[in-house]
Order: sequence, then structure tokens, then C-alpha cells
Amino acid sequence: MLGLFSRRRTPPAAAAGPTTLVVEGQTALVRRKPMRTLRMRLRPPDGILEVSAPLRVPERAIRAFIADRLTWIQAQRAAMAADAARPRPQYLDGDPLRLLDRTLTLKLAPGKLARARLQGDSILLLSAPPGATRLRRQEAVQRCLGRALLAAAEELLPRRQAAMGVQARRLKVRAMRSRWGSCGIRTGTITLALELSQRPAESLEYVLVHELAHLIVRSHGKRFKSIMDGQMPDWRLRRKALNSNPIGA
Repeated sequence: MLGLFSRRRTPPAAAAGPTTLVVEGQTALVRRKPMRTLRMRLRPPDGILEVSAPLRVPERAIRAFIADRLTWIQAQRAAMAADAARPRPQYLDGDPLRLLDRTLTLKLAPGKLARARLQGDSILLLSAPPGATRLRRQEAVQRCLGRALLAAAEELLPRRQAAMGVQARRLKVRAMRSRWGSCGIRTGTITLALELSQRPAESLEYVLVHELAHLIVRSHGKRFKSIMDGQMPDWRLRRKALNSNPIGA
């Protein structure tokens, strides 16, 4: 008898391969995934537009999603093009470097290995073999800046965690291509983009609070915004300033 009243469930749609959509002259690579919301990103350095969409969302909704963000897409692509045309730093003696709110001067010294460390408040000392390539010098400098960024974040963390009633299990820094930070909900790990070392300290604090808020709520809905309003009333201004100068700029 139970069979007379049972309802056959429709199996979930399977994820298909990527498709291409052209919306007002903008080409997007669309991938359908088992997710709830539409997301997009521009993949550097060429600005390829990628959209992740829920399995059953109609194509017209994806087109509208892209069309509503055309101004942002064009601005981000222009920023990427400008960055590609900008001369790359060579990490040579006397070059200026940025670390949060400070300007540092790079000083080169001979050494067997490429290593960098801060010396006082305004010097970054880079020891390197005479024949060290630009890439080796860059990597050494970035490791040093990453350690300094992590230390600055760790200094902010206790006060912010106490105010929000949360506890991150781990804090780390790594190079990220399109995001300022991420939060591993299950592991309690907050990852900060190395590029934040090149931004004001208030941007680092904003990203840290943003990711801590995700330990309370996963989405960016009303509850998330309420938490941010309570913890950092000017967070929208900080976000706008940070996103107006994207990673790599």
C-alpha cells in the first residue's frame, strides 16, 4: 500500500562540461556545479570571465547575472591590462618596497642563499649570490613580506576574536590570484592573500574580520552584514577601497 502513495524523487542534475555564453559582447565560460548561488571571477592575467552556476538555474538568470555586472567586469579587465603593461619590479639595491603602511628600501648584500629580513623600520635586507635571478630575489622578498604580514595579522587576531566570540585554529598567508582571503569552516583555517602586504593595514584588518565572521555564518546574507556592521562600521568603505585596487595592481 505504501507504494501507492510514494513519490519518485527526481535525481539531481549531473554537472556538465563548461559552456560559453556571450552577453553584450562579453564572453563567459560557464560551469554548472552543485552549489546554491551564482559566482563569477576574472582569471588573470588575460581576464577570462568564469561563471559558476547551480545545476538547475536557467540560462536567462545567468545572462542577467552577467549583464548586471558588466561595469565591474570592464573595470577589472582594464585594471588587469594596466597591470600587465606595468614594468615589473627588479628587486635591486635601493628599490622601494611597500609593507602595509610603511615604505621600505631594499638593500642588497652578498650571500650564499637568497634570504631577506627586515632591518629596523625602513630597510629590507636581501642577501643573495651575485648571479641570483630576479625570480630568486623576488621569492626571498615575498617570503619576508609574508612573514611580516602574518605577524601583523597575529597581533590583530586576539582582540578581534575576543570581540566576536570565535576562535580560528590556524592563520596562514599564501599567494592568491583573485581573492583577498578565505576561511576553511571545518578546519577553522583563515588564509590571507600575500598581496595584502602591499595594502594599508586597515585592509588587512577588514579581511581578517570578514573571514572571522565566516566562522559564525557561511553566507554574505543579512546576518553576516549585521556582524560586520557591529564589528567594523566602516567595513563597506574598506571593502570598496580594497577592491578598487585589485590583486596585482
